[in-house]
Amino acid sequence: MPINQSRTSMKFRGIILSAGLGVRMKPFTDFIPKPLAPICGKTLLSGIIEKMLMSGTESIAINLHYKSDKIVKTIRKEIKDKIYFSFEKKILGTGGAILKCKDFLTKRDFFILHNGDIISSVKLTELIDFHLKSKLCGSLLLVNGDDNKISVSDCRVTGIKGYCGNTNNKLFTYSGIAIFNKSVFDFFPEEKIVFPLVEVFKRLIDAKQLGALYKDNIYWRDIGSIEKYFAIHEDILLRKIYTPPWLSKIKTDIPHEGFLSLPENGICEIRKGAILKNCILLPGTRIKEGELRQNEIIGKNFSVHRDSNKILSLPFFKRQNLHNLHISNLQEQGSNRLFYRIRRSGEKTKILMISNSEDKDFMRFLKIARYFQRLNINAPEIYMTSPVNYAVLLEDLGKITLNMAVKNSSNKIYIYKKVLNFLVDFQNKTYKTAKKVIKRDFDFDGLRWESNYFYENFIKKFVKIDLLKFKNLDNELDTIAQNALRIPQLLCHRDFQSQNIMLKGGKVFVVDFQGARLGPLTYDLMSLLRDAYVSLNEDEIIELEDYYFGIFSKSFVGVKLGITREDFAKFATISGLQRAMQVLGAFAFLGLEKKKKFYISFIPRAFYNLTRLLERYSSLHLDSPKDFTELIRKIQKKFEFYK
Repeated sequence: MPINQSRTSMKFRGIILSAGLGVRMKPFTDFIPKPLAPICGKTLLSGIIEKMLMSGTESIAINLHYKSDKIVKTIRKEIKDKIYFSFEKKILGTGGAILKCKDFLTKRDFFILHNGDIISSVKLTELIDFHLKSKLCGSLLLVNGDDNKISVSDCRVTGIKGYCGNTNNKLFTYSGIAIFNKSVFDFFPEEKIVFPLVEVFKRLIDAKQLGALYKDNIYWRDIGSIEKYFAIHEDILLRKIYTPPWLSKIKTDIPHEGFLSLPENGICEIRKGAILKNCILLPGTRIKEGELRQNEIIGKNFSVHRDSNKILSLPFFKRQNLHNLHISNLQEQGSNRLFYRIRRSGEKTKILMISNSEDKDFMRFLKIARYFQRLNINAPEIYMTSPVNYAVLLEDLGKITLNMAVKNSSNKIYIYKKVLNFLVDFQNKTYKTAKKVIKRDFDFDGLRWESNYFYENFIKKFVKIDLLKFKNLDNELDTIAQNALRIPQLLCHRDFQSQNIMLKGGKVFVVDFQGARLGPLTYDLMSLLRDAYVSLNEDEIIELEDYYFGIFSKSFVGVKLGITREDFAKFATISGLQRAMQVLGAFAFLGLEKKKKFYISFIPRAFYNLTRLLERYSSLHLDSPKDFTELIRKIQKKFEFYK
């Protein structure tokens, strides 16, 4: 029967559908049922309940199945009354769930239906007013979403694409929010207990009794996956698209990057120096001192990573018990590859690297890693590979990079000498076979690519110097590259710096070696000693250069090449200058183009290295690059880099 009363004079009830298993949100829902997932501190279900009560809903039925005891306990603690729980031993479907609550819902003339896995800014009172004016049996709130199937004409639903009715009109998405008169139960299928609500929709459409209110100016999202769950927090806390009513109650002065969501009523322990980026914290969370946590939902004794579903779909993890699996990000790198630390109870941690089809170096990484293993060169062991997924499971070498090891060490020079011993051993072990296996080298074009990288990203985009006066610059960069080509060629790691050198069990290991190629024998040496991440003073650099030359000249390759100390000084300076340009180009590119701003903080040190190498280059009576030198002086003066 049509309803002729106004909203303000009526009492009505509601139902929230919350019995689902939350399969698409596994493994999070293995620990917490989806209705209790916090949205910026408040559980999703309690937020929906509060919204419905504020709209005038008299009392609310909630159907439950999965982890029902946990849901009841939480809601009873937050909301003392006006809640009726409907327990389902087996899931009845959206239609069956409403039918089970028939006696409760038909105590009033109409009721609101709200799915338990959506968040929106809609005012339920707007839908109520629309429904009362329509005088129809049911009204759906529609949005423009990812599943546009509902066809509408003149504020009535005419069909559902792929299911029933006329779908020639514009299509919309059902929001999961609706209103029905109690007479809707006349449209329920007879003698069915388990069935979807869409069967009722079909009968209402056939009877022309299903209205539609479309809202295009509201915030609406369903929480169907871990990825969508994180996206909601980004929408609220970063993009400020929607501000839930309770958000102002939860404030934090805890240092973080991206977003940080804290529980509304719960204690978290976050120790000094912890790095939190895009994290959702639950009550009882404990974060260790100096710990990096990124893109995680973190609870008491468990965590779920944003990329869990993608990671767990890999063949490495299929048919395995996924409980007690912890996934965490490694520190962000310059490349687009993703690195995760995988930890399972009772097992050694492993490193997962995932790339993509555009990464031409992925297969090179695997090939070079296996080559290093054959030669007993310390590099991470490969456990499993999935080339089709561009994924590889690797040995975890720990967290101690060379950069970390020497930061506050009184044995800095001793540690560096160990690394230089490794470098000489690396060069000797690969000397005879590298050319056949690697099949890449620093040719003229490759060397000039590095200096052009510097030219385009650092000179033109970062410092923005007018180059009209420096007409001979290209020729001078050509000469530096040609000089580098005259240096004896050995296998180069190509990025042999403190972030890519690991220390484990007293041994030196290398990572991130996919760019390895034949190149100037001193290129890796200068990458290490003129590293922008570590500030070695000039005396320390000279001492380490001397040490390297001493052990290299006595090695098999060193004896074979017979390089003089004078030649070595020239080789080191030329390759160092070449490397310094590449580094400045990379830092500028990553900082400006990739928006990884922390790389810009290393530019002053990298620029200092370039100026010192340029001074040495001229002092050794190599072809004096006048325009290049003048350009660098101009930059130094303009930016006051390292006076």
